[in-house]
Amino acid sequence: MIKVEFYQKLAEVVNDPISRLEVLDLEANKMGDSIVMLLCSWLKDSPYIKVLNLSKNEITDKAVPSICTVLDQCTDLKGLYLHYNRILSAGGNMLAASLRTNKFLEVFDISFNSIGAGVVTADIEKSMNVKDTAAKLWSDCFRFNQSLIHVDISHNNLR
Repeated sequence: MIKVEFYQKLAEVVNDPISRLEVLDLEANKMGDSIVMLLCSWLKDSPYIKVLNLSKNEITDKAVPSICTVLDQCTDLKGLYLHYNRILSAGGNMLAASLRTNKFLEVFDISFNSIGAGVVTADIEKSMNVKDTAAKLWSDCFRFNQSLIHVDISHNNLR
């Protein structure tokens, strides 16, 4: 397993003005939420990253606000890959809200998560309200976002 010091050094290189690194593919490193949150805090001001792949890293809803900060602040980011993580409906809703106003991202992959699941309640009416809220957030995301040209939300327990 790669240690946090590696990611810190990597962020220093990425944020160095003489670095022209545009694609950061960190797929399948089992980073988890803590490292992803640290990495995002270091990358949020990155001037050149165009593609960020955080797929297969055991990311949950806990790290999503940090990912949303990167989406909001990295205006050169064109592709974000989050497939095969553990993001549930709450995290998916945060991402949808962030993507709604994003003007730069072109490719977004959140396939093989569970953005349509993760809400367990005995109250059927409350459960339906949660699902309706998620449907509205994603609908608004796709209606108002003018930069996305490819989105993969397959295999997410959407019903």
